[in-house]
Amino acid sequence: MQKALLVIMVLALSSLSFAEIHDVTIVDFSFMPSSMTITAGDTVRWTNQDAAPHTATSDNGVWDSGTLTTGNSYMRAFDDPGDFPYHCTIHPSMMASLTVNSATGINDPVDNQRPESFTLEGNYPNPFNASTTIKFASANEAHAKITVYDILGREVQVVFDGTVAAGEHSLIWDASKNASGVYFYRLTIGDKTETKAMTLLK
Repeated sequence: MQKALLVIMVLALSSLSFAEIHDVTIVDFSFMPSSMTITAGDTVRWTNQDAAPHTATSDNGVWDSGTLTTGNSYMRAFDDPGDFPYHCTIHPSMMASLTVNSATGINDPVDNQRPESFTLEGNYPNPFNASTTIKFASANEAHAKITVYDILGREVQVVFDGTVAAGEHSLIWDASKNASGVYFYRLTIGDKTETKAMTLLK
């Protein structure tokens, strides 16, 4: 009986050793990385390295870090698979996403063929003067929207709002009438979003 209990404890501890802690840094009014895929049982740690306070808040109410001041962290373990978009309640233009995959057993098949729903690349050039190119890709034909926000989270311009075919796409944002500063561009396809930062210098 004692030997059986010992074996169970060893197996339990072995399974725990596979759990990982994944770090998300809050800096320059953005979550870095802005998208992350983890395995069920793993933990995510958000750490604010900005001078301004921020939150890491689930879009669907699964978690809320509360206000994180400079140097403060928030940790949460994720046991259930799914897609979890989140944002900063203080600065709404700050958005990111977390995907939790179910733990894969030794004999479980791994699906390497499932494409991502979309990808958003960094704009080029960045920093830029007057205009910059934004590239993204969609796995399927879908409705896509790209919106630019200023550093205070105010909407500046809807750069694109329409249907795109599956594949890669690019567009140019003409910022010649905008003031220098940090801006954020957000891609929304279906119920998924991703946001990146860019800097306009004149």
